[in-house]
Amino acid sequence: MTRAPDLVRKHLKMAQLAWRFHWFKRRLERDAAARNYTDAALTPDTDAASELLEMLSAHTTADAAIRQRHEADSSQSLVRSA
Repeated sequence: MTRAPDLVRKHLKMAQLAWRFHWFKRRLERDAAARNYTDAALTPDTDAASELLEMLSAHTTADAAIRQRHEADSSQSLVRSA
């Protein structure tokens, strides 16, 4: 019987989230400008970017090169901030 309060609390939280998402969806459906919204994450990939991603993910040495580049970038940013 001690689990009953937790169960009720979790279900109320889920119902609250469902209610919020429902109203958010309704607000988006009524907003005419929402259909025209775009940003970098929503733009389609270019062929060049897709080919680069395929090339980098196909080779095992690419992982090491990417890690080395990230480490170099992070160490340079530490030097600049000091």
